[in-house]
Amino acid sequence: MRALISVYDKAGVAEFARGLTELGFEVVASGGTAAHLEEHGIEVTRVESLTGFAELLGHRVVTLHPAVHGGILARRDVAEDLADLKEHGIEPIDLVCVNLYPFEREPSVELIDIGGPSLLRGAAKNYEHVAAVSQARQYEGVLDELRRDGALSEQTPKALELAYGENPDQRAAFYGSAAAVGRQRQGKPLSYNNLNDLSAGRALLDELGDAACVIVKHANPCGAAQAETIEEAYERALACDPVSAFGGIVVIDRLVGAALASRLVEQFLELLWAPAYSPEALSILEAKPNLRVLESLSLGSPELGIRSALGGLLVQEQDRPADHDSMDVVCGEVADAEWADLLFAWTVCKHVTSNAIVLAKDLRTIGIGAGQTSRVDAVRIAVDKAREHGHDLTGAALASDAFFPFADGPRLALAAGVRTIVQPGGSKRDAEVIEAARAAGAAMVFTGRRHFRH
Repeated sequence: MRALISVYDKAGVAEFARGLTELGFEVVASGGTAAHLEEHGIEVTRVESLTGFAELLGHRVVTLHPAVHGGILARRDVAEDLADLKEHGIEPIDLVCVNLYPFEREPSVELIDIGGPSLLRGAAKNYEHVAAVSQARQYEGVLDELRRDGALSEQTPKALELAYGENPDQRAAFYGSAAAVGRQRQGKPLSYNNLNDLSAGRALLDELGDAACVIVKHANPCGAAQAETIEEAYERALACDPVSAFGGIVVIDRLVGAALASRLVEQFLELLWAPAYSPEALSILEAKPNLRVLESLSLGSPELGIRSALGGLLVQEQDRPADHDSMDVVCGEVADAEWADLLFAWTVCKHVTSNAIVLAKDLRTIGIGAGQTSRVDAVRIAVDKAREHGHDLTGAALASDAFFPFADGPRLALAAGVRTIVQPGGSKRDAEVIEAARAAGAAMVFTGRRHFRH
């Protein structure tokens, strides 16, 4: 048996290759992958010994050769294919392990992968005879099945199968980087909703400062905060709306220690994500065996947003936040501390479903109005939630993801104590809206950019 391995992300590949060699596979590898495996003491046949060519054109041509693709595409049950292999001295390849260049994260001409997709497509086309392995999370399952059965079945998953979709009667799977999901330390199997919420939480967390916590429910933040310590950030995020946080997920950007773990197990949470956990914290979290505990480093946001629509795909560039320098104070004055809250509210608002209103004070959310078809209703919900949970709105900042078409929303917030408002501007009634803020002695800032999210 022969396995061809050519990977960009080398996490776990040495262990995978060692497992294959223990099962009797000959491992064929290209350039950097071959060197990596050899450094780990794994015997490797280099691709150039098959093709008779060293890497060409600065690594642009490595595996594009009949000796490689013939070995992958040959049908073992077609006599003519086997005769072609024999005539040209080509050995069959039974498993192809490839992960691709991270073009989505780092778009550049040199990261347009040519050879990798060709190898995977060839293996997929000849799936009855060749296994295609494209993610590190598949390594363990592939090895387990080979050890148990001596071969891989057609049903061997090539993606992360999820417990269910948005509802228990829907099947679902995740296609993407295993590193993005992270290592699951404990808990029930992941579901579609878990990963959808995690994606929303991670996207916001990546834009906040150090020692930040985000709590997400139904892909909307219901609490977010920054603080001196991660324990304080969690408490402040939870205080925004503890009712909505019930059954949500928590994402934080610092190690979880024993103190925070003790607080987390007091809540009903579906999932916890963090970059690391202390041994004591992991022991404490075991008290909630169903809690899904994930650990990984942040990978940043993808360059493109993709979703299905009308049987096809909608693709767009990611929404980028407006910076401080591009904002225009259209009335009143904004102090430094007020700027901090305005920018924090504006950042969070970008990640709330439209129509979105976010109230913030002291670098924490105190009221969020999400997903309303009326902007004034979103304001009313945010204000009511803040009052319901005992937050003082005096001096608070308000962010609106799009312009206010009328002055009713701002007037409602200003009457509740809001002191600063940030919004895109651009309404036909901007003058009326600005005058409402000026009459209340408040400040208003225009960003010139909106943040719709659907």
